[in-house]
Amino acid sequence: MKQFFTLIACLFSLALLAQNPAVNPPKGTSIRTDIPVEAIQITKIRLLREPSAVSLPANHANLEFLGNYLSNSNAVTTAFSNAFLNPIFIDETLKETSYKRLVDANRFGLEFSYGAAVSFFPDSSWRANRHALQISYKQDNFIAAAFTADVFRLFFGGNAAYADKTAELGKSAFYNLRSRSIYIDYKKVLKGSAFSFGLGVVQGNNLIDTRINAGSLFTEAEGNFLDLQWKGKALIANNAQGVSPGFAARMSAGTSFGRWKRWFINFKAEDIGFINWNSGSTLINADTSVRFTGLQFNDLFNTEWGTVQPADSLRRIFTGSTITGSEMAALPWLVNASLSYSGGTNANYMVVLDARYRNLPGMKPLLGLSFYTKLFENLHTFEPLSTRLTGKIGFCLGGFGRFNSQLGANWEGKNQIIRAELSAIEGLIAPRKLSGTGFMLNYILKL
Repeated sequence: MKQFFTLIACLFSLALLAQNPAVNPPKGTSIRTDIPVEAIQITKIRLLREPSAVSLPANHANLEFLGNYLSNSNAVTTAFSNAFLNPIFIDETLKETSYKRLVDANRFGLEFSYGAAVSFFPDSSWRANRHALQISYKQDNFIAAAFTADVFRLFFGGNAAYADKTAELGKSAFYNLRSRSIYIDYKKVLKGSAFSFGLGVVQGNNLIDTRINAGSLFTEAEGNFLDLQWKGKALIANNAQGVSPGFAARMSAGTSFGRWKRWFINFKAEDIGFINWNSGSTLINADTSVRFTGLQFNDLFNTEWGTVQPADSLRRIFTGSTITGSEMAALPWLVNASLSYSGGTNANYMVVLDARYRNLPGMKPLLGLSFYTKLFENLHTFEPLSTRLTGKIGFCLGGFGRFNSQLGANWEGKNQIIRAELSAIEGLIAPRKLSGTGFMLNYILKL
């Protein structure tokens, strides 16, 4: 408080001297002002900001490319999931390792997306008033599964091990969505805060959404029959023969507060919308109890036997009522909230606490703690030569996995920004024992 009044008194004295030249000191005489050093240095602080915060183009426009891949599980190892997704031969060793990690409620998820965006000021007035537009394109692929231990063993090992036993199937779910979207976002930056709002058109390429609310499978000791009971629903759709677009919205808002605005809170929501799948969609509602004793062919040498389609017959037996037509399905929306603090004498580090959730089967809220620090900074008097390198180390809990670590780096120059991150590093180091693998690469060109 004393320093504050001292600063006010000095500024007031300087103002009086400027208005009354008669009291100005002779040339060569210096005036000592006890202005706090901290008040001078604060003008030089370049606060670290969370990469996902709303920002405007540094020049006339920003061109951005982004790619992101993450797969994780609380049970399935990295080596097993890689072999299943590729696909390559899955040996018994890979199976046994995952069998040992199975729990009552298992989950697996994969998110793969890539795209490009351009942010720009339509004219000089937009730039003067600090608001801009962004047009972006992205391609998404989501795979998510929630399953019991018996479902996993049946799918990859068959039912021989369940002779005279009952395998529990529910609750379980499998979800796969491939889509593409084009968004137009409006961005606005105010003093100490920013927000954006966007609308998009979404086209779905493929959807499988299967939910088992309850179910069991009994295998007779000699394998003479199977008793299946299951209650659930499924939606299977694709737009291969037509386009039925959907619509979505997204928003982001953040504000800084506290002394020198070092604290920053941010909230965003994405992919809030739906896809209207075309008339080739299949909706299944099942509450089925059936005993399956096999298929019987009276004459294998009859040329007409090829017209029989046992797969379709089995589907009708096991699935119950089936409806074909247009169906509307919600997108897997995302919500994310974060709190960050830029600390240090010259804001040379940042701590971020964030929570993230996407509406996918099996996913739990993902809680993360990240620490960013400036590894190198060169504030050159010739601004184009100014550069900054920031490192990141983080830890997260939940999502589709258990406890995972992260490493990343951010390089920023006059006209370019490059961000790279590795996620679930332990799954990369020990893929046959642990789970998870992921990377993110982001390139921004300031035009």
